Amino acid sequence: MRRICVTNFFQQKEMILHRIALGNLTALASSWPLKPHQTTLVFLHGAGFHGGFWQQQSTLAGHFNLIFLNLPGREGALTEQLGIAQYAQEVGYCIKELSSVVLVGHSMGGAVVLQTLLAGHDNIESAVLVSTGARLKVAPAVVDMLREKGGGLIDQFAKASKNISMMDLLLLGQQMVNSEVSIRDFLACNSFDVMERLGEISTPCLVTVGDSDLLTPEKYSQFLEAQLANSSLHVVKGAGHLLPWEATQSFNAVLTEFVKQHEPDTLSTSH
Repeated sequence: MRRICVTNFFQQKEMILHRIALGNLTALASSWPLKPHQTTLVFLHGAGFHGGFWQQQSTLAGHFNLIFLNLPGREGALTEQLGIAQYAQEVGYCIKELSSVVLVGHSMGGAVVLQTLLAGHDNIESAVLVSTGARLKVAPAVVDMLREKGGGLIDQFAKASKNISMMDLLLLGQQMVNSEVSIRDFLACNSFDVMERLGEISTPCLVTVGDSDLLTPEKYSQFLEAQLANSSLHVVKGAGHLLPWEATQSFNAVLTEFVKQHEPDTLSTSH
């Protein structure tokens, strides 16, 4: 285990995150070992990013255990194309020994959350689906751009985001992976489709999206809320695809409220 210091620029404060191995993957954790009387939030990033995407949520460490997971391909060689189901299998392996887990997924990470819920895990208390959908088709031009230019992805995200500063875009650029890994992510997204299976999920879910999201429009989230048996929808006005960065305060507050509503009684009474 290695400890690293990260700066949360939203709050202008530094905190220590622990670099850990979890199953076959790596992650950053707010504490290690985890605090036994706190719910554990496992954050799954979107395509083209690594776990550092969630640094604006590090201030939640006072309320929960936080794990910012790196999905397959972020560390070490990955020579085969994986699908979302295989990403979810790795996540399931990572969380199997944890208790009171809440999965939080952005975009591709949300797809992995849905696939993990379909696999069935008794230790998942609830889930948060951020700027995502039950099917995530990718425009061929995105993959072509990555193959031809080897970059430019942050510019695409900037166009899909309405309320993000240049400083935040620079910080986000540091949380991105190389074009080869990004291409594998987008190909995995393109083949993902669980629209006909959402009725199998009974886990409490919060679905949240910005009303100005151009990549995963609000209608995607409306469909999720309509099809998931135990879900609620929260739409953030003026926010685009990078919701956890564009509306950090609002997102963190809604996330906290939702998680606390669905905590087991043994945890909710211990805060």
